[in-house]
Amino acid sequence: MDRRPEPVRYRVAGRSTVLDVARRRALGLDHWPDGTVGTVLRRGRLVSVGANGTRLARAERAVPRWWRRAHPAWDTPFGTVVATAGTVDDVRDTPDYLAGGPLFYDRDRDLMLLVYHAETHRADDPQRFYATLGLAASSDGGATFRDLGRIVRPEIAPTEAARIARPVEVGPGSLVALDDRFVVVFHDFRPDGRRVNLAAASADRTEVLDAAARGRSVRWAKFDGTGFSEPALGGRAEELMPMDRPFNGIEWSAAAPVDDGWILVGSTSYFGVWSLTVSRTTDGVSWSAPTVVNGSRSDDEGLYVSASAPLTAEERAEAGPGGLLVHRVLSATGGYGRWDDARLERLVLRPD
Repeated sequence: MDRRPEPVRYRVAGRSTVLDVARRRALGLDHWPDGTVGTVLRRGRLVSVGANGTRLARAERAVPRWWRRAHPAWDTPFGTVVATAGTVDDVRDTPDYLAGGPLFYDRDRDLMLLVYHAETHRADDPQRFYATLGLAASSDGGATFRDLGRIVRPEIAPTEAARIARPVEVGPGSLVALDDRFVVVFHDFRPDGRRVNLAAASADRTEVLDAAARGRSVRWAKFDGTGFSEPALGGRAEELMPMDRPFNGIEWSAAAPVDDGWILVGSTSYFGVWSLTVSRTTDGVSWSAPTVVNGSRSDDEGLYVSASAPLTAEERAEAGPGGLLVHRVLSATGGYGRWDDARLERLVLRPD
């Protein structure tokens, strides 16, 4: 019996370019956002963290509209950029590249978690990398992060990955926060090089937060089809979202809470046309079949996407019931040349 939820359908209800090339470069955001931007509400202010190349760019925005009117020159799409040179500190097993990423904020502990994407380059070639996911924690609102260690490694080992030409990409580790546990979803790779479009790993939510507050981590486990039983560092994961035409698989993704579930917004391409897909879950492993967001198709590369539920009254009014906010990086050049012309687009998605 198929346990997947019914497919959901969304449409683009609002669209704007919020950061062009000139503005991005003027702010020192030469490679931003190079992946997922996580946004949380902390002490009445929106805090966002995303990758600016190998650095973290942190933004903070006061919620009241009058503050933004008073400080227009400081405002970016995610707020005031206050630290474009932040890093994850005390990294264990230092990679060639590290940045993040999805965020979670625990108000009781005043603790922020960051899922980061790390890469080890093979033969010093940045286009032939082996990626893993890690977790970092901040107790100062995202100004500084301390590494808690890796939480996910692909099934294919680094020695086996050296024999295949393409990169071993796990994606951003989109974070789903349930009442009792955290689930990260990602790409996995079999030992023979076959790609798993969507896999999941999980850990007990309270245990993760308690350990993170002490600067420690816990073991995560991959979903193997019956439960979270496989070690997340190298275990075998079940394919959760097989995809047929008109999809080539999810390239990048971001998760956001909506109503009683979570929506995964993914980027996908087919014969050079990029689109957004949406899928819904209530448990992090049973995902509805992906559907294309109506109005999201683009001839420009739209790889990196970030998604968030409306966090302020203004955003809730704009998105409407069941709506969410999406930012994506668009580039006519694409690939490793995307930062020559990348611009940031803001989309309001509503149920269709």
